[in-house]
Formats: sequence, C-alpha cells, structure tokens
Amino acid sequence: MIRRLFIPITLILAVLTSGVLSWLLLTNPDFLYGANSQTPQQTVRNEQVDSLNRQVAGMKLTDVLAPVALDAYEAGGYWEASASHLDQVTAALAQTPSELGGDFDVVESSEAFASMSTSPRLILRFADRLPVSLWGQWFKSKDGPPLDFEADQIWLLKEEPQALYLVNQVDETYVRVPLNGWDFASLYQSLIQDLSTWTAMSQVPLAKGKALIRTEAFSLPSQVYTLKKESEANLIGLFFGSDNYSITDSGESGEKKYKTLDLELDVNSDSHVYTARSEAVQNRSSVHRDQIIMDSFAEMKKYGVWTQGLRLTTNNSTNTLYYQRYLDGYPLMSDASPYYLGLQFNLSPKVTRFSGSFLSLRSHIDDKSKATDLDAASSLVSQLHEQGMVTTDLDQIFVAYEWQANMENFQLVTFIPKYYVEYKGRYISLERLNRGELRHNQDASSSDVAGSEGTSPQGVNTLDEGGQE
Repeated sequence: MIRRLFIPITLILAVLTSGVLSWLLLTNPDFLYGANSQTPQQTVRNEQVDSLNRQVAGMKLTDVLAPVALDAYEAGGYWEASASHLDQVTAALAQTPSELGGDFDVVESSEAFASMSTSPRLILRFADRLPVSLWGQWFKSKDGPPLDFEADQIWLLKEEPQALYLVNQVDETYVRVPLNGWDFASLYQSLIQDLSTWTAMSQVPLAKGKALIRTEAFSLPSQVYTLKKESEANLIGLFFGSDNYSITDSGESGEKKYKTLDLELDVNSDSHVYTARSEAVQNRSSVHRDQIIMDSFAEMKKYGVWTQGLRLTTNNSTNTLYYQRYLDGYPLMSDASPYYLGLQFNLSPKVTRFSGSFLSLRSHIDDKSKATDLDAASSLVSQLHEQGMVTTDLDQIFVAYEWQANMENFQLVTFIPKYYVEYKGRYISLERLNRGELRHNQDASSSDVAGSEGTSPQGVNTLDEGGQE
C-alpha cells in the first residue's frame, strides 16, 4: 500500500512546490537574489497592463475639473443646492458652449466686484483656481490666443441671463462671457422657486476670499469600507515596462528602491505608498500651465486607483499639482499619511516627482455608519475665538472626511466627517485646533494667534447668513 501511494504523493508535492515558487517569482522580483541584491532584474508583468485601474484610466479631464457645489445668493442670503441641481446647470452649459478667446477684458476693479456681489445669482464653486482654457466642456476655443485667466467660480446673474462671469473670488477679478443664442432665465427660475429645499449657508471672510459654511448644525454619516491593495508588481511594470532595473533594500521596513538611469521608484509595501522621480521630457520653463496640467492628468490616469471622485488643486508657489481624493462630495484629509489623500505631482523645470498610494476602497459596510454631528457656522466662529483666532486668520474652512489611521492591518478604513481649516499652508481639524495643537506647535514669536488667555482676537468675523444679511 505504501509503495503504491509513494509516486502519487511525490507528484502532488512536486506540483505544489512548483506553484509556490512560481508565485514568489511573480510577486517578488528579487526573490532569486536575496532582499539586499542590487543585481539588475527584468520586471515580471503582463504586457497588457497599462493602468492600475481601468475605471480611472477612462476618466476625462473634465471629471477632475468639475465644480464641487452649486450655490445661490437670493433673498439676501446664501444657499447650497442639491447634487441634482448642480448636474442640471452643468448639463445646460455644456449644451451651448460659449466662445472663449483673447479678446475678453479682465475686470480688476474692487468696486465693480463688490457691486456685482450684491446681485442675485447662481454660483458654480470649484475646488481651486484653474486656467479657464481647460474648461472645454463649456467653452470652445476662438481664433487667436487663449484667454489667460484663472477662475474658481462661475456666476450666473439673475438680471443678465444672456451672459456668464468667470470669477476669481480670491483676487476679486472677473471676465464676462456672452452666451451663444441662449439664456438661462427659465432654468434660474425653476431652480430657485422653492429655496426651502436648499441648505442655508453663512458666508465668512478669510485671509483671502470667503468661505460658505452651513448656517444650522447638521450631521453626516461616518463611512466604513474594506480596503483593496492594488498589485505592486503592476505598479512596477507600469513604471519600467520591460526595461532592466536595479533593486535596493533601504533597510527600513518594507522599503525598496527600483532604479534605472533616468527613473527612481521608492515603494513601501508595508504602508502601500510610493514616490517616483524622473527627468522631465522637456524644460517646463517654456511650457504653458494648462499643458503641464494635461500632461500630469495623462500620468494620473495610469497610476490612479481612486474611483469615488477626484478634483484637481494646485499650489503655484511650490509648482505642485494635487489630484485630491473625494468621498460623497467631500475631500479626504488624514493624519495617517498624506499619500492616502491623492496623487501629488511636484514639477520643477527639469524633474518630475510624484507620490501616491495603491490603496483603494472595495466594499461599503452600511451597518457600521454612524451619524456625526457638525456645528453651525456661529458655533465654529465662537470656537475660533476661544483659541484666539478669527476667520480672517485662515485660508480655508471646509468639511472633509478624515481617513482614520487605524486600518486593522490594511483591511478596513473608517472615514469621519470633520471641519478642517487651513492656516499658513497647514491643514488641521477643528477638533485638534480646540485641543490647542496648533497653538502649541507655533513659533512663540508668531503674532497671528493670540498668545495668552483672555486676549481678544483682532480681525473681522461677520456672518452673512442664509435668508438674511
């Protein structure tokens, strides 16, 4: 009996051993040479892989440039519409795109801007200021040079339904664009006929520009998802193709460096994040900004994995483009790692550096969601006062979903809605601000935040509330 079983058992063990060795070679390119080997290797990958996520690869530039909200200034106050109303307006504008060329005047008068700001209007609000030449879904190019203007809002004035205004609300500048044989008067009336279905908002002044915050306290559900880890082998294959590359183990847990003459890729398999550095194809000093954005978008489609929504934001002072992850219409923030929040491109004239995570969401767990209360605008302003601050100290105030650091060995992630503020380039939740973390981390000589208890904050802190001034 033993002799008869010996050959089948031996064959089964041989097949199992072969399978295990094949799996190790496919998932761990440096398996044959040891963890610290720097021997040049050939990537092991399916040549058909050309993106980490097919759904992201199918995105259009207009998807990441789309507005994040539709607001109205009506009846002496500010209101925010539902997502369906936002879709109505964007679809109507796309049906009859306006001509946009170099013969438009940029109005830079603060007096004219202030006067127009009192007019009843619809407001398309965007995540950041961007070149209007990229908004091809609403504007078609006219002969001549493109309009060199960046906007973060589009205004549709009730009293002027044959035109729209491209607005830079931080710099208080705008451009008037006539509509092509179409007006939005009937659309305007149908949208605002029942403002009671809209959400009342309060406008607060910032260091530059203004923010809209909900007038009344409200709640949003927390979100819990299982996590999906995209293939590291596919990531390496996308970067290097069939090129040879060297592998270096940095000595840190989970960190490896993959390198060719003109490309470096640092991957941390423990935290599922990466950073890449490569030589720019051409010197960017002579390349227009909108072309740089389009080039970065092509790269994002290859390496992006997030399918719940993305918006493009920029930082001109650091030449940074950021494809910010969104969830249910709100941006993601986190203390866990900035890599989890989006794909970041740092662009110098000759070098491209970008970083991100190959973690994405798999399944939503409905029964783990919990209602989370968020304060009214007046309460938020009061809490700032208690920390010796006013809204004009801040660059931004917004609601975000916070990615929690505890991910149960990267199996599960929880998102909790919170208020966030931006102060001198740093993002911090209102919760942590109230614990005094910002004050404790500031330089003692800073004069922007009161340094002692009982000091009255200096600045403007008025509220323009929904339904009333």
